[in-house]
Parts: sequence; C-alpha cells; structure tokens
Amino acid sequence: MIRIGCTTFSEHGRLVDRKSSKLFEYARYFPIVELDTTYHFLPKEKDVRNWLTQVPDNFRFVLKVHQSITTQGALPEGMTLEESLQRFKEAIAPMVDAGKLFCLLAQFPNQFKCTKQ
Repeated sequence: MIRIGCTTFSEHGRLVDRKSSKLFEYARYFPIVELDTTYHFLPKEKDVRNWLTQVPDNFRFVLKVHQSITTQGALPEGMTLEESLQRFKEAIAPMVDAGKLFCLLAQFPNQFKCTKQ
C-alpha cells in the first residue's frame, strides 16, 4: 500500500480555510504525517498520547528522530546521548504500542560518513 501525506499537519490551512490546520482536521484528508517537531524537541509522552486521540485507526506517523540522537544538534542540557535516546523511546512508546508508528526518519549532518564503523 502506498500512503501519501505531508510534512507536519499545521501548515495546511487550505484544507480548512484557515491559516493553519489541527491534526484531527489534517487526518480527515491524509492517512499519514511526518512530524518534524520531534527533531527539534524531544517529545513528551503526554503530547504523543494526545496525537493518538486525534487520528483514526488507520492513521500512521513518521517521526523524525531528535537531532541530538543523530549528532546534528546539541544534547539537551544535562543529558548524555544514551539518556536522550532513552527519553525519545519512552515518549514514543504509546505510539509504538498502538501500532501507529510507520517509521522513524533520521536526518544526519553533512559531515556524516556512512562507514562500517
């Protein structure tokens, strides 16, 4: 099955004749969304649970991995890489458990070189 969606849900106000759209409104038109907010901010479990309440059963999410995990950005203050990864995994666990996580998208910095190491 091919799923077609957009990056973020709020920037598609034309769907609802307003400047921006809400997730539940976006989900009426598309079965999937890429959320890049999780790249800029470590998600909170309460926000993930809220997203899940706004979408139908067949809806899926593509989450961008937090920038600290791919070394594109700084670690959250006082956190190690392992702690950042653990916090990310714990926050998205409800989405994984609900079967609504389609995939994770990792954005690496330009200097990243894919090697066996």
